[in-house]
Amino acid sequence: MSHYNSENFRFDKIIFALPTQQNSKSAFCGTAVQLPSYVIPSDIPSPLLDSQVDAFALDPEGTMRKFIDANPNFHNPRDIGRILYHTPNLSPYAISYILFNSIYSSPALRFCFVNALDLDCVSIVDAIRYVTQRVAIPTSLMPIVNIADAFAHAYAMHNQLEWPDMKVVTCIFYSTIIYSFNRTLNKKTCGSFVDVCQHFSVLKDYSRPILQKIGESLEKQLPLLFFTSVPYSINPDTILEGQVEHEGRYRASFSAFFYRKDGSNIETFEPKDKTKRVSKLCLEESPNLPPGIVLDNVQKTYAYATQKVGVNKKPWCLMISRPDQHPFGFKAKDGSLKPSPRTSYTLAFKDEESLLTWMASINAKPFMDELTKLN
Repeated sequence: MSHYNSENFRFDKIIFALPTQQNSKSAFCGTAVQLPSYVIPSDIPSPLLDSQVDAFALDPEGTMRKFIDANPNFHNPRDIGRILYHTPNLSPYAISYILFNSIYSSPALRFCFVNALDLDCVSIVDAIRYVTQRVAIPTSLMPIVNIADAFAHAYAMHNQLEWPDMKVVTCIFYSTIIYSFNRTLNKKTCGSFVDVCQHFSVLKDYSRPILQKIGESLEKQLPLLFFTSVPYSINPDTILEGQVEHEGRYRASFSAFFYRKDGSNIETFEPKDKTKRVSKLCLEESPNLPPGIVLDNVQKTYAYATQKVGVNKKPWCLMISRPDQHPFGFKAKDGSLKPSPRTSYTLAFKDEESLLTWMASINAKPFMDELTKLN
């Protein structure tokens, strides 16, 4: 698909956290860098108003629509891309929502957002830093491919002599994301940047000194990274527990239980008797294979956590469900666990930080699986 195509093209299945403005700057990893003056273009359109920045974090499409209605001459990918990049303090999650899942989403907008800077003679590591510190990276395969291709097209266009092969630039972008993600969650087992690069055929025979130099730069300072459905850096095997409200069979009927997440299992206990189990959710499932059959790279089915808004008097809710909408989970009955007919579970937390922590923990493992599919 052409990067200059301005027809609406959105990725409906991306999972987004939309934190309040106060929490939207809590990055998964890395440190922000100051933009040098020579990369900032002189023809930047008027940014969003300060009074619109907070509203944009929670309602990006509605806020952008009001802004564009008041400034119809900005209704084009080039201007919207520059407005999104250069408006100070915009939520990177909300920017990602506009780029990938709004009425403004298009290949042209994503390209114009990346191209909102003058990337001539900018190192590839710095160029990646400048982009990722402004937008949350999607946690689904095809949108990652899309933003990586947009970056490669924009960067190679400005640096054709140094980086003539856009596939090389794309795979370095992939490798930077994978290396930064893995190093943040488990520094001891992540391996080196060069090791990550070897998973991509186009980089296997590429100049090792160049890749080592990029790796050294990343070791000193990871790029500032946000991920749309993994807002915090928490290892998925970290045990989480605490009192959480659970929506019952009837809508808006909530009861408090003691929840414990251990790896890929979430167990629920009576709040006054933490030995009495109420239910159990298995967040990942492998396909049933005949006895004795072992397959490599078996595709697992994961349950995902999505932020749920609009629940009366419950501002911090998430819903756990499977993409195939099949029932999952077990409920205690007659002294044993019985399969549950439910296809989703809504949990209400006491504050936004707890919501984002549980959401990140549940979604981290499926995102790891998506990253392994990049090639």
